[in-house]
Amino acid sequence: MACYSLLNRHDTQKTNILLLILAALAVIPAYSQDTLRLTLPETIRMAQDQSPQAIAARHSFRAAYWNWRTFRAQQLPSLTFTSDPSLNRSISSVTLPDGGESFVHRNQLMVDAGLTINQNVALTGGSLFVKTALQRLDLFSKKTSSYNSTPVVVGYEQNLFGYNQFEWDRKIEPIRYSESRKNLMETLELVAAQATYQFFQLATAQTNWEIAQYNYANADTLYQYGPGTLQHRNDHRKRNAATGTQPADGTDQPDERPHRNGQLHPGIAKLPGYP
Repeated sequence: MACYSLLNRHDTQKTNILLLILAALAVIPAYSQDTLRLTLPETIRMAQDQSPQAIAARHSFRAAYWNWRTFRAQQLPSLTFTSDPSLNRSISSVTLPDGGESFVHRNQLMVDAGLTINQNVALTGGSLFVKTALQRLDLFSKKTSSYNSTPVVVGYEQNLFGYNQFEWDRKIEPIRYSESRKNLMETLELVAAQATYQFFQLATAQTNWEIAQYNYANADTLYQYGPGTLQHRNDHRKRNAATGTQPADGTDQPDERPHRNGQLHPGIAKLPGYP
């Protein structure tokens, strides 16, 4: 009886610990207002959209993409319009023909405009350009206007002591863009794999928790009925021992499981179908 009491006390402690764990698990969902339910494709899509790794890889790809677009734009002809108007109202000194100095009031407007077509040459690293310009000078004190025009200028500019940047960019920019795109695809695949692993880890944990709840319910039921059944069986055995009779339900019958050599216990009748 002392051993049985010790076993009951140990089982009671284990049951109390299990009850505390289940109570804590039951209280935790009460603090969450909403439950987010996601399928595997939705989980992967959310991870690829919101994970820090995917966001960083996406920004890196955008930077490489716009560098690629800038490189492509540099290979195309460019049209540039320039203008730098200036209004001068001041008093400044001028040198007279006799060598003296005189202060002159200046009141003039200078307006200029230029149009340039430029084409970079990747083979040589220079640029070919065609430009035209027009200037106008208005002297308000004399109420006169004058013009200066440059109809057409064709030229070529070349850096003699530098490297060919256009040829270098033509070699490395496509590689950089392709590398950034592959890095983005690799990062998204790694994020999807990690999200899939975490998804099934959570599914496994939820399944184990449900199994633990089911096992706890069965164990609690057996624990509630176990002591009474054991006491009833002990009383029944004592009563049979006192009267010298065998129980009809076969509860005190020997175990009919075969030995390791495949033979039944001695004294047990062979069942139909057994050799």
